[in-house]
Amino acid sequence: MQFGERTFLGTSAGLLVFDGLRLATDAGHVPTGGASFGGALAGSMSVTRGDGGVSLWTSAGSGEVIRIDQADRFTGPVQPTATYRHPFQQIFSNAYDPLGDRLYGGQVSGAGLIGWNQASRVAGDAGMHDFAVTTNNYGKVVVAGSQLFAMQFAGTVAVYNDVATLAGARTPITLSVVSGSNASLRDITVSDGALVTVEYTGSGSAAVGTERIYRNIAALTAPRAADTVVTHASLQTLRTARLGADGSLYVLDADGLSIFRPTSGGFTFATELSGAWNDFTLIE
Repeated sequence: MQFGERTFLGTSAGLLVFDGLRLATDAGHVPTGGASFGGALAGSMSVTRGDGGVSLWTSAGSGEVIRIDQADRFTGPVQPTATYRHPFQQIFSNAYDPLGDRLYGGQVSGAGLIGWNQASRVAGDAGMHDFAVTTNNYGKVVVAGSQLFAMQFAGTVAVYNDVATLAGARTPITLSVVSGSNASLRDITVSDGALVTVEYTGSGSAAVGTERIYRNIAALTAPRAADTVVTHASLQTLRTARLGADGSLYVLDADGLSIFRPTSGGFTFATELSGAWNDFTLIE
């Protein structure tokens, strides 16, 4: 992910950091620093700025969440400032809310949506979570503005408004996105005031990918249908999608990045950039 002129890259060996890495021609750029945590980095990665400076939050391959403070400054090997764990491990995703100073983790084997209070002030081992919101298994959690979004692979997205007060059990607004034995919700992103869901039905070359866009998501008070549904022959085994500042939709699947331009009635396919990538970042 990108933060200013610094790029953070999660790899199978840990974290690599590059400064000034902007172009594809910079492939030979030497890392500025990095860290190894005994396993791959996986799941969510985010950067926040607080009283203590810039912090990087990410899920480690062993199923825990780590925080690295002064993430915009280090120039060599670094160790986590804090580690957040659960006995079951398998925290696939995490999201930090700076207003409530809480970290949320999506644990996928029975613990559910869990959280830590005063998360940015902890150093070392943060211990067990302080509270649980629900025991539902969520594979992706996102905090955007005053909302928390939690995704189930089976096809629903739970939306919690006023996330700054979310410190225990609460009933969410549930969006039923996909259904059916062959349907799978793979990712959610929030950008330009809209929730984008990523799903596909089937597998391999027979997979059919679909994106659903819920605009003005901050005003959500009850379940509703998506404003726009996008599907195309180029979309198969989807990984993630994002809206650009100009309204364009970028969709990543197993064989490349498809770009859709906005029209008065939705979107039109523009092009596909071929490649085997796991994620992407828009620098706008």
